[in-house]
Amino acid sequence: MTFSHRFGPRPKALPWCVALMLALAVSPAIHAASAAGAAGAAKAPPVDEAKSVETTKGKWTFHLLPKTLQKNPALDMTVITEMTPEGAKRPLVTPEAPAYYFLQPTKLMSVGEGSVGRKPVPADALQAMMQSALAKNGFLAAAPPEHAPTLLLVCEWGLHAGIYIDEFSDPEIADIRSHVRSLDGKEAAEEIVFAIVHDPDVRFSLLVNIELERKNLLERASLVGGEQFARVLKRVLEQTADQRRLGVVAIEHPEASALHAFVDHNPKARYLFDQAADDVYFVVATAYDYDAFQRGDRHGLWRTKMTVNTAGVSMAESMPVLVRGAAPFLGRPMSEAAMLNAPVHRGAQVDIGPVEVVPEPAPAPAPERK
Repeated sequence: MTFSHRFGPRPKALPWCVALMLALAVSPAIHAASAAGAAGAAKAPPVDEAKSVETTKGKWTFHLLPKTLQKNPALDMTVITEMTPEGAKRPLVTPEAPAYYFLQPTKLMSVGEGSVGRKPVPADALQAMMQSALAKNGFLAAAPPEHAPTLLLVCEWGLHAGIYIDEFSDPEIADIRSHVRSLDGKEAAEEIVFAIVHDPDVRFSLLVNIELERKNLLERASLVGGEQFARVLKRVLEQTADQRRLGVVAIEHPEASALHAFVDHNPKARYLFDQAADDVYFVVATAYDYDAFQRGDRHGLWRTKMTVNTAGVSMAESMPVLVRGAAPFLGRPMSEAAMLNAPVHRGAQVDIGPVEVVPEPAPAPAPERK
């Protein structure tokens, strides 16, 4: 596995009209998920989630009030660590066998059409949060010459938000979408098809924008569930697009699509998809071999990705909760993303409640064949 330098209205599932547009925008080819590095990663023991983080029976977060009005809003968070084959070969870092690092925060990032708000987290604050969290697993700040660095940790953080069609630069597309969303079933599908077939300019603009939206969603899926989850979701979207194009699934019955099958009968996939469909604050920590990096080798050892849903909370109050909750998973091999939940106690200062690993609900029964 090699790491890329770019990560790859709020929908809780892709609406049927977007699924139709994706069918016109994506290639019908289905890409198999890569298993590179899996054999090497299996050699290192995974983190014991039950011992690392306080757990409860856990339930899906629900509240009648929006989080902006809640006194102690619960945060929906995810964390995933991905190891490269080289990283998996290394001895596991522990408080008894520590590793020393230099931490290099990058600039605050904002992807998509959201805003980091009036309370962004500055680099020095992020560095302090990360140093405290990393120490729990035995990663300590270097203090040469006695403790020379063996790792370089690069931290990226910020907001990853959705992108939408610019109504000013593409007024025709905005009009079509606005009109289509007010219709139902076949009538809406016919409106879209008519516009695409009869106006080449509209067709080109629509396809470009839909492809950008799809890539934006898959980037966020990689942050939320890791590269493997993003690959699976990409394949599911392509299968759904093929079903639409070939008429296997009727436009009036999207519940029969590959996407619905993927999320409706897999509660964890539903949780991760819902997180990816929303705007998130994120932190990404990538570890490199210090000496190799100095020689120009940019191949990483591991990467930990953390996300928290932005709904009703600021970056300043949610980021400390996120980093603290992800601490047991930093630099630890994981087979899949963990779902975390923790409250913020609002007051004179931000007080962080206990972090809980959200257990996976029992899968929904598959529909009976007729």
